[in-house]
Amino acid sequence: MKLEKYTLALLVIQLLSVPVGFAAESLNVDRLTTMRTAPIKGSGDYVVGTAGLRHGQSLEAENVMQTPSNLPPENVFNPKNSLRSIFGPDSLIKLANDTKVTVESDNHIDFHSGEMLVWAIGETRIKCLSGVITIAPQTVALFQGNDSAVSVSNVYECNGKSTVLETVDGQEIYVSAGNSLAFANNDDNLKSLLCAQQFGRRNIRTWRGADDKDYLRSEISLVSLLHESKLLHELTKRPTKSEQVIVERIMKMAACLHVATSHHGPYTSVKL
Repeated sequence: MKLEKYTLALLVIQLLSVPVGFAAESLNVDRLTTMRTAPIKGSGDYVVGTAGLRHGQSLEAENVMQTPSNLPPENVFNPKNSLRSIFGPDSLIKLANDTKVTVESDNHIDFHSGEMLVWAIGETRIKCLSGVITIAPQTVALFQGNDSAVSVSNVYECNGKSTVLETVDGQEIYVSAGNSLAFANNDDNLKSLLCAQQFGRRNIRTWRGADDKDYLRSEISLVSLLHESKLLHELTKRPTKSEQVIVERIMKMAACLHVATSHHGPYTSVKL
């Protein structure tokens, strides 16, 4: 707990040191539109929603993106860390090296395994484990897991609209800022996923859904998540301007939630 408070203080100091007006230099939403309609050159360039993408192809992170010649390189690929990017119809998506996704014919992303961070510019839908995650505009969500178990963490939102999981049986499960939802095909797969996630949780609720999946929803410590997630750790390594904006938003949300929810009690590891 003391370590987390110390780390949080460092985050606040970092935020106060950000130059005024930095956000004006960050990723321009108009560039996402440009990205969707820009001609793609070379077989290595994959962009969701363009003629250069072969629908239904499974993509591994190291093959996802190279820099189109008509856009600033820092907004699509950062050679100084191991992350790759996909520009979706209304989103910027960061993938860790071992992440596997499929781009569907309707331009939706089907998440299979690894870690994926989604910055939703507009409403964004991600498929996983036969369910659909709807991410509200101006929300940042972190996906972790595999074909048997997935967690989605809402690490930033600014409009009060939660991330929503729509299951095959029609139920909707809401995940608000600072919360995470983990779900799996069975209890053993859920336990395996949670054992691999060492960040702090509290207010934990578990249940078996009508779709026979096992669910766990909880508040999470964004401070410990920044330390434990390989993708978020990579994101802080000499980030590009767009990556810096994402990092700052997560740190601001961590500071706000620490103040607003401190009366909820301490975070702990999940006891299985």
